[in-house]
Amino acid sequence: MLTLRNVTAIGSYDPFLPVSTKFKNTDGVMGAQRTTLVIEGGTFKNYWDASIDTKANTTLKGIVTVEGSRVGLKDWGPLVGDTLVSRNPRDGHISCLASPAVTCNIHLKKLIAYDNDPNGLLVGFQGTNGVVRIDACELHVPASMRVQWIKRGVTGTNLILGPTCVKDGKVVVAPRSR
Repeated sequence: MLTLRNVTAIGSYDPFLPVSTKFKNTDGVMGAQRTTLVIEGGTFKNYWDASIDTKANTTLKGIVTVEGSRVGLKDWGPLVGDTLVSRNPRDGHISCLASPAVTCNIHLKKLIAYDNDPNGLLVGFQGTNGVVRIDACELHVPASMRVQWIKRGVTGTNLILGPTCVKDGKVVVAPRSR
């Protein structure tokens, strides 16, 4: 079992580097299948790929922040969490995938998302039979944000969002604070 407590990890993503120097598959933290990963608080930001990429049995405790990576949270296995704060991913806040051995099954108590992209994505499914459940949201995003995207050929997905996340198929935008 690997436990990370209040870690701040900052990657090397730089949009100004020429394409030939990019190494596109760097993650903030990666959990391998048949392992257990516990993240207690912390921040993971500015990675070429995902801030957190896990195939492990994963638990997020307290407030875990992902920021400025291609994908905030990329999950391939079972994951339960308290609060995930996701800021300005380049290709979606949460990605639910599957491998021959494990399938994404996420349950978050709360998602707090910040995004300026009018074409942004809340949840993407790239694996068959994936499940994402989010009980509550605080979404500081454009009203045009896409709720979900399902990769062609992927079936059996299940997205369960609480009433503060989606209404009538559209994201519920959090009120602006004064």
